[in-house]
Amino acid sequence: MTTVTRWAEAGLTLVLCLVPVALYAQMFVGVPALARIAGATVIGWLVAVIAARRSWAAPQATAVATVGCLVATLYLGFWSLTRSGVPDLATLGALGTGLRDGWARLLTVTLPSDATGELLTAPLVLSWVVAYAATLLALRRRAPLAPVLPAFLAFVAGLALTAPVTPPRTWPTAAFVAVALLLTLL
Repeated sequence: MTTVTRWAEAGLTLVLCLVPVALYAQMFVGVPALARIAGATVIGWLVAVIAARRSWAAPQATAVATVGCLVATLYLGFWSLTRSGVPDLATLGALGTGLRDGWARLLTVTLPSDATGELLTAPLVLSWVVAYAATLLALRRRAPLAPVLPAFLAFVAGLALTAPVTPPRTWPTAAFVAVALLLTLL
């Protein structure tokens, strides 16, 4: 496999991981929430590209990924709680609460909801981890369907979280299938 093909797969993996973000449009009020979730996806993708490019060993890549995910979630979800961009103990406490209780609050909130840091924590972490895992699988794997699995799980989670909202999700589903097929055939 050529280097160009491998990086094309990485680019398509980013697009594939961005498709589930569209599902959250019905969940949160306003575009800024979607931009933050998409930002987490792009940052996760970039960290995975750097890890693959530098051929980091698993422990080093895992440490950088964990710190990167927490920092991205902190700034994308709780920016308003920082003091001129510097997090304090209250900001870190809110991040901990979001990590601990975010999923439960997300499942019980009335849709559409305001994009608070606590509610955004779960989609931010999910999108970041999915982009990171799918990109590493695209750049370091041999199985053509490997990078599709994390993105598919994020897509299913997005469908489940937005199930109470009634509009059909045909275009995100069609886009996901088309990009997954293109990635598989590449």
